[in-house]
Amino acid sequence: MLEFVVNKFIMLKLEDGKTNIYVNGEMFNQCKYLMLNVPTRDDKKIEKIETIDEVADSLGWTEDRQLGIEHYIIPRVEFWGHCSSLQAWYENDYNTNILHRNLAFPLLKKLADVGDSLARKVFGQEVARRLESDYSPVVDYIVKERLLEYLTKEEKEHIYEGRINAILTDQNNFRYFDFIGLLDLIKKQNLMKDLFPKLLNTIHEISGFIKVETFTILLERVNSWSAEGYSQVIRSRFLTYLEEIDKLSDFYKIRAFALLLNTGTGFLVDNLEIFLRAIDKIDDPEKVMAFLLLVQFSKFSDYFETHIPKLLEYIDSQFREEDILKVFASLISSYKKPGLISKDIIPIKNHLDKMGGSYKSIVISRLAKGFKKN
Repeated sequence: MLEFVVNKFIMLKLEDGKTNIYVNGEMFNQCKYLMLNVPTRDDKKIEKIETIDEVADSLGWTEDRQLGIEHYIIPRVEFWGHCSSLQAWYENDYNTNILHRNLAFPLLKKLADVGDSLARKVFGQEVARRLESDYSPVVDYIVKERLLEYLTKEEKEHIYEGRINAILTDQNNFRYFDFIGLLDLIKKQNLMKDLFPKLLNTIHEISGFIKVETFTILLERVNSWSAEGYSQVIRSRFLTYLEEIDKLSDFYKIRAFALLLNTGTGFLVDNLEIFLRAIDKIDDPEKVMAFLLLVQFSKFSDYFETHIPKLLEYIDSQFREEDILKVFASLISSYKKPGLISKDIIPIKNHLDKMGGSYKSIVISRLAKGFKKN
């Protein structure tokens, strides 16, 4: 039997042809494989690779073998290879780039548990650093194994602040589901109260359509959590973004308006004028589409009597005659609350009397059909 001591906590033993790792005198794990066939000539394949995880994934290694390649190594030679790897890992302050994630993190956690001061010092740092590297297999492993649960609240906050910056500030590589996953993790770790200001401020500092997109994602999540404590802050920020829709390029204005409208219908009743001002900032023909979306999402039938004069005035002042048919038809189709339609027939007719051109008769015909249905 061969033995190799890395430090006072780690020992390797060759037992029955297998290399086993012992931590503080107790068997911890069996070394699954020694990585072979690392390319030395194909520089393009590995020139940007910085971790053993990336090498293993690039070469198709599973937990016990390299896919597509059969090899046999003498147990004694394999033992000394493992000894060399663990010795290098220790001498580099337990840098998890040097060992595969499936061994590095469990072993580091075990060392911290048995009193290794260096392991205790670097465990949180390594988790944070590897998360910030944004290498998906490692990030997924850390999340799946719940390694964040072993960290202090301060360490978690530091890690998540880094993740917020990494995901939101790199707009060219922004991924919708990464941000959703981040929000859910923050909520699961009970850190939303502490990190909510950081989220809002970081979103506010970015620009363009992603600013609106990430804000509406946050709003959707807060609504789904019934997090009333955040509603006032979100309300004021929401209305600000709605007012600033003209800062976006023409291509994104209607998309941003649709996102804000879809997630913010609860703000609509008391802020109709702000929504209408946002529509003013959208150019034709998207302006008509924006108004139709407003009608569709707002369900005006619930408070039609209150807003009909304002909406009629807006239609008259903002739309071309050929578009008025579309917006009137939309209002009529959305207005299906029994018992109220007769009360609004007079202001609607009065407004139609002011209209000229060939579209007037078509609008009146559509309006009459709408009344008959109700």
